[in-house]
Amino acid sequence: MASMTIKQKISIEYSYSFQWGNSFREALIRPWRLPFLPYSMWKKHRLIQRYRKNNSSLTPYLFVIDYQKFSSDDRVQFQTFFNSLPDCEILVIGDDHVAAASHHFPSSRSSSKDKRQWNDDLQRLLTVVVESSRPEKFVFIGQYPYAGIMGVLRTLEPNKDTAWLPVRSKEDTIEERSQAFGHLLRWPQSSTRKWNLNSKKVHISHIIDGNVKKLLRSKMSQFQFSEGSQSESKLHFLHEEDIIDDHLEEKQCLAITITNSNRNYQEKILYPANHVILYADDEE
Repeated sequence: MASMTIKQKISIEYSYSFQWGNSFREALIRPWRLPFLPYSMWKKHRLIQRYRKNNSSLTPYLFVIDYQKFSSDDRVQFQTFFNSLPDCEILVIGDDHVAAASHHFPSSRSSSKDKRQWNDDLQRLLTVVVESSRPEKFVFIGQYPYAGIMGVLRTLEPNKDTAWLPVRSKEDTIEERSQAFGHLLRWPQSSTRKWNLNSKKVHISHIIDGNVKKLLRSKMSQFQFSEGSQSESKLHFLHEEDIIDDHLEEKQCLAITITNSNRNYQEKILYPANHVILYADDEE
């Protein structure tokens, strides 16, 4: 089944006043076209109907990201997310260049326009991007949905396919402005726990069997590593039954799962950059 696309409730370009007005202007400029005016208007009617019936989408998501309000921590946190969106349309508001972005719109700080003109320009650009990319979902990520964004939301349908992911937004702002969106999302907050990690500490799961554990401890002694707890070790040797730490990437730790014969365990990798699979029968 074809995916549904977000559309403008009233598209100026595909309205009868715009399309038929074009037909009349062309006939006035070139009078020889007057006899063909009814045919031209019928063609415009067919064009409008095709647009209204076309629900196919060209991209799964349109992300509008207020990068100018991101802190340095926010930017680090979202970088992996940006890099995971190759098939999506991304419009970044801000003065910094974001390599993953399809469109950039200057921040209000760097613009010489007043707030009203800046928001009008933002709304016009978003309207063009929506029309050209035909996304399935519209997601705003930022601290405050500007008037230009709110203006676009009022023209989009279905509203259930729009969402806002607040970043350090005030509660009263969320309560006031979230009503315009179909969904309010929450980004997982960074943990404030102090890990006290030590790069010379290694954690070995108690489930790992004796022979493998003996080999690991021998290698640790050889390279002057000592055994430690999960909360202080940057290197974790795990059994396939162990649960992978949710904060593995945040802590910049490396987990090595040792499995006896389960060659399908590879499918369980959640953090490919920080999680390695070894098999007990491949001791080398």
